[in-house]
Amino acid sequence: MRTGNREHVTVERDARGSAVRIAHDTAAIILAAGKGTRMKSRIPKPFHDVAGRPLIRYPLGLCASLGLRPITIVADSASAARIRDLSGESRVVQQSEDGYGTGYATAQAAPPDRDSSESTVVLFADTPLLKPETLARMVRLRASSGAGIVVLSALTDHPSKYGRILRDDGGRVRAIVEAAVATEDQLEIREINTGIMVFDSAWLWENVSKLRPDPVKGETLLTDLVETAATQGRIVESIVLEDADEGMGCDDRIALAKAERIIRRRKVDELMLSGVRIHDPASTFVDESVTADQDAEILPGSFIRGDTHIGSNSVIGPATDIIDSVIGRGSTVTRSIVEGSKLGEGVTVGPFSHVREGTIIGAGAHVGDFTETKNVRIGADTQSGHFSYLGDAEIGAGVNIGAGAVTCNFDGENKHRTTVEDGAFVGSGAMLVAPVTVGRGARVGAGSVVTRDVPDGAVVYGVPARVRPGKTMDGRKGE
Repeated sequence: MRTGNREHVTVERDARGSAVRIAHDTAAIILAAGKGTRMKSRIPKPFHDVAGRPLIRYPLGLCASLGLRPITIVADSASAARIRDLSGESRVVQQSEDGYGTGYATAQAAPPDRDSSESTVVLFADTPLLKPETLARMVRLRASSGAGIVVLSALTDHPSKYGRILRDDGGRVRAIVEAAVATEDQLEIREINTGIMVFDSAWLWENVSKLRPDPVKGETLLTDLVETAATQGRIVESIVLEDADEGMGCDDRIALAKAERIIRRRKVDELMLSGVRIHDPASTFVDESVTADQDAEILPGSFIRGDTHIGSNSVIGPATDIIDSVIGRGSTVTRSIVEGSKLGEGVTVGPFSHVREGTIIGAGAHVGDFTETKNVRIGADTQSGHFSYLGDAEIGAGVNIGAGAVTCNFDGENKHRTTVEDGAFVGSGAMLVAPVTVGRGARVGAGSVVTRDVPDGAVVYGVPARVRPGKTMDGRKGE
């Protein structure tokens, strides 16, 4: 089968290998008004999460990476408000209930100034696998050929519900026929329509409003413009994907899972090519937004999610979950959870620890087995080896927190803070009842319940803890 003009356009890249911005004046429309009924969910389709991001973020990111503007998003009433919150300066149009289909939705996105762009890209909110270099090729092909439309197609052995690409004897695209109305011979065609198109903007706005609903579903289909263009003698170009998955739409949860698997694999490959050691890619799950430095190491069974950065020479895992956190150079996190936190250089965490939101751990510190932290700042070289809870606290540098020590931060109504100053020693099983301060170099005996501030250098023990008779650690007399 001939496929007409399949021009390969070279895409320049920056130092990180990302596609550069398109030089042509190109607008974008993102169709996000689909009901997503096959998701079987109360969540509107654009907000279903894939590899750490809602679906709508993917076409928005694609447009941003290529410098497409203006961006217009067509949303339904259930999604419009939230899409406005997520889309920055993009124009959001709420689709009218008077019509249905991609053609009707596109017409709703007509810009106030129809001469504002040379080309218009039409994307979908549920196609997260499309690569920027592919879209760049489409835009440049339309500009160089003067085509009315460039369609993105793919070859597959399982075309099922997708529209089929019809070509003339010269290999040019002449129409797209939907599977619901295709003949048996047409259903045998392996080349499918992804739905992603680039239009001559002036031609699009002149013709899209002339589309009429199809007699089967009552939908106004954007794909009907292909036959319109061919009839008018306008060139219709095509780019055929080498990997059909790149144009895949996420119509149900099976497709969501497939897309997530592909995105994560792409990300893992990207990290390995940049110098990150990943021992078993199949059992390592990394969100698209994660970054990592050269010689970082990720062991099997680990989940690295959200806005996370892994420093060089750090070791993560096995069986570790890092979420929205920064892991400093040379740190180790083993069989633990770290979320919303920042670890300095050379920190060790775990095994079986939970570092919760708001934790900042200084260089060389250790948070050991079965220790939980929350909203706490831990100073450099401080050690908390076993079974402790440190919440709403300021822990200084060089502090020792004994096994089972707890900051008692909640009085039943309010949270209070605990301060443990540099060089202090908190014995095993000690309870620090906030608000309370343990002074610099002070020592708290094992099993003590500290309800009053401990002076610098003092030694306290007991229930409630009292200063030990005799001299304090700094040589001053105690009580």
